[in-house]
Amino acid sequence: MRLMLLCFCFLFLISCSNENSHGEEFEDQELQYAINNYFNNFDDINKWSEFSTEDFVRRAYFWCSGDNTNTKSLAEMKKIYYDINKNSLKLKNYYIDEYNFKDNNQLVIKITRTWSNGSKDKTSYLIIKQNDSWKIDNRF
Repeated sequence: MRLMLLCFCFLFLISCSNENSHGEEFEDQELQYAINNYFNNFDDINKWSEFSTEDFVRRAYFWCSGDNTNTKSLAEMKKIYYDINKNSLKLKNYYIDEYNFKDNNQLVIKITRTWSNGSKDKTSYLIIKQNDSWKIDNRF
């Protein structure tokens, strides 16, 4: 009985650990940290922007707002972006399907994203090393 209970607990732990798997794991812990924190904070630009370049924040603002006048500060862009997106679908999970290092300072990841309504999409991100930190720099 005790052995059966131990086996059940072991199988349960394995299934739970795979439930939130995000695909590829990277040996570079700083890279892994940047990716995890960007996607774990995906629904709040004030949090995810720490893990992205200023250029990416500006592009995301333009994609969302359509405003390409370049008259707003980064703080104003973040506020407007946040207000526009606060009631949109929430990212529930992501999975890194594949990756390709362009060189030691550039990486492209292809991911599948799962949203709060159960829909999924696929997209790619460029991640660059900027001032010794990994940052999300583009989505395509």
